[in-house]
Amino acid sequence: MVRTVKHAAIQSGINLHSRFRDLPVDKLANIYKKVRDTHDYVDKRRFPADWPVVELLKQFLKNHRKHDCKVGRLEPYRRARAQHQAPNTNTLPNIDDEEDSN
Repeated sequence: MVRTVKHAAIQSGINLHSRFRDLPVDKLANIYKKVRDTHDYVDKRRFPADWPVVELLKQFLKNHRKHDCKVGRLEPYRRARAQHQAPNTNTLPNIDDEEDSN
């Protein structure tokens, strides 16, 4: 079943570097359907929300991102996020730096 989830994810054309919550719903539905068609045990009666497929897909995406970071194909999420954010020019003054007027 793990192999089927992996192959279905690759065949669906999803971005393997994205997080699960960022994936398009229609592509996720195609992955769930392919796994259900391949494995008779994973049906709507036993698993109404397809939770085993969801968890296996999350695990696959996480492992794929971690491996790509390790071999240098992908920047770590925090560093990439910090580079893409605009610098915050509206900083608040530090309260400790102000002198008391009392």
